[in-house]
Amino acid sequence: MLAHTPVRDGAAKGKIERFFRTTRDQFLALQLDLSSLEALNRQFTHWVEEQYNAQIHSVLGMSPLDRFALDRNRVRFLPPNEANDELFFVEEERHVRTDNTFSFQAVRFEAPRHLPDRTVQVRFERKAPTRRVVVYYKGERMGEARPLDAIANDRPPKRPGASANRWPPQKPEADSGDAAGALPASPKNPPHSPVSGTATPIAEAR
Repeated sequence: MLAHTPVRDGAAKGKIERFFRTTRDQFLALQLDLSSLEALNRQFTHWVEEQYNAQIHSVLGMSPLDRFALDRNRVRFLPPNEANDELFFVEEERHVRTDNTFSFQAVRFEAPRHLPDRTVQVRFERKAPTRRVVVYYKGERMGEARPLDAIANDRPPKRPGASANRWPPQKPEADSGDAAGALPASPKNPPHSPVSGTATPIAEAR
């Protein structure tokens, strides 16, 4: 993860601030083609490579390109990885709820792994925060979070050994000793005597 300098702290990023000044004084003072952003970017790339990096720097005493070449053997390049661009993402902390979801940019997301009641780090692109939300926990990449599926998330976790076709839960089956379609006991349907099988009187007739 890149370490960003504090906002409005010029002393913490003096080198890049000096480059910005040179850009304003030299590049922006040229007669530029401003017909499109692509044209401006092409001119800026040409100016950096052909002029800025090739001219003698007043402090270095050599061109920036020559100075870079002195330490080229110390430069290490990242191996190809689909997660390399995440090094430039913005990072914030979020708390995962007991249902394994968290809120980000007013959108509910499902954590990519089972992380209830834990504080995680989410990384995202500044220009499109909710387009790709990556979850990290204790420095380890957990995966990309997905917007909440309220229907799927509402179902309880499956119990061990439960059949996949038992949702929604089935009604309990009738006891084998009960007659099919039997009515519940009531004054109109008194229970049968276990001995004689005749109806048990509710009150003795007078």
